[in-house]
Amino acid sequence: MPAKLSTICYIHDSTQRSTKEYSIKEITGISRLSDQDPTKIIYLKIKAFVPLDKEIETHIEEYENGQFKKTKK
Repeated sequence: MPAKLSTICYIHDSTQRSTKEYSIKEITGISRLSDQDPTKIIYLKIKAFVPLDKEIETHIEEYENGQFKKTKK
């Protein structure tokens, strides 16, 4: 089911594998639920399918482990 959410998350871990048409990125992100209580966090399991065909436009930017990203889905 499609959803739209916006969050700032810390990329904790990621793996990547390729198929014929896509690069599949499996990402573990961490996001704070409260600015006042740093112990309230949530772990996000994110799976992104990035087309290998460079002619197809995507909104998925390159990233590195340990990087902060503002994500919109």
